[in-house]
Amino acid sequence: MDLYLISEEDIPYEEELIRNPYTLKPWLHYLQHKTDRPLHEKVFVLERACRQLPGSYKLWKMYLDLRVRHLDGLNPAKYEDEYNKVNDAFERALVLLNKVCNHPHLMGC
Repeated sequence: MDLYLISEEDIPYEEELIRNPYTLKPWLHYLQHKTDRPLHEKVFVLERACRQLPGSYKLWKMYLDLRVRHLDGLNPAKYEDEYNKVNDAFERALVLLNKVCNHPHLMGC
């Protein structure tokens, strides 16, 4: 984990995640706190959130939207690595969210 991305101001959010890692609300509060921070800090939180709550459409939508907005206007040939990261995120979302929708106890996915 990239612990250097956790600042002093992040500690209360990190502590809340230790207490409630599988609850959406603390992740959303943490992301709200990161609103004006650089992309890599938001990605750090969203990657972790999507790993802890892989069936959360809300988190995946936020993450994928952030990644796509970052590519806006970038040349795919010049920024191939960045495009590959986004494609990888979409593939993971499809696999993980598909598993949730195919769960026998879930209806209407």
